[in-house]
Amino acid sequence: MEHMKSVVSVLAFLALLSPRVHGLRRTIHTEFNPVPFASAERICLELGGHLSSFVPSRKFFEELKEHGLEEVWVGGVTGSNVARWFWLNGDPPKALEGLPKPPSPKYCLKADSRGKVVPHDCHKELPFGCEAANGAESEVNVLELMAGLLLKNLPTPVADNNCPPGWSRFALGRSCFRVFHEKSFRDAEIFCNSFDAHLASIHSKAEHDFVVDLASDGFPKAYPIDMTWIGGYSFRGNDVYEWTDGTPWDYDLFAPGEPNHQGTEKCINIYTDHEKPYLRNLWNNLSCGHPLKNFVCKKKERS
Repeated sequence: MEHMKSVVSVLAFLALLSPRVHGLRRTIHTEFNPVPFASAERICLELGGHLSSFVPSRKFFEELKEHGLEEVWVGGVTGSNVARWFWLNGDPPKALEGLPKPPSPKYCLKADSRGKVVPHDCHKELPFGCEAANGAESEVNVLELMAGLLLKNLPTPVADNNCPPGWSRFALGRSCFRVFHEKSFRDAEIFCNSFDAHLASIHSKAEHDFVVDLASDGFPKAYPIDMTWIGGYSFRGNDVYEWTDGTPWDYDLFAPGEPNHQGTEKCINIYTDHEKPYLRNLWNNLSCGHPLKNFVCKKKERS
């Protein structure tokens, strides 16, 4: 009986959600790179939202499974003197009433692919989704303010050698990298710009291998879902390539026969998970409008 109380099925969980949550919110970002709870919420805040207050879609979990993961953060938090759960977005906590009391203030909420929502150590690292209100942003309410204060009580993860939470440092280039998913070249560059970053430029074999390690999930795939955008492009209609961050073009690692079709295929990607070993991790040029499986952003580390 106690075990039954410790989980909430996806159907019961969704049924309890208020109409404001389920009907007037939308997913604005999904992130497969695991980070601690506080880092996940701060990333969502940067994007103008909060951690999702609902269990992600089946499609999200299917993609998650491809990365060898099965659980995600959801936006519930507690505090040291408050033995109850709160939504970070300020929604009424009615949907959380069936959950057990928080074991300690170091616990947040996670969900798995079966829809079970349970407390989980906030220091652990999980993927997550961000949500935002549809239409005009509503004013911050009392519950949202309280949840925000509770979040501040969580230990802040130490940045990885001058990189923001969720970013990975490449020491040789004094740069920070992060992988995001499913955008065209242009939209990916715009998205990177929102983090004061650009699509990744690559200037050495060591940096190339670092980017590949970040972007590859280790599961070979058929063209075209095996590719990762980086920041190389040629908009002059010839074989002269540039980086979106303006750094010199001093390294490349094109696959045999590439680049080709320069008149129509002007943007550069890496075959990070190509099913054919002789092409895997080599570069290719492609029409810029394709939404590839992922892309890599790069920014300078903080001094």
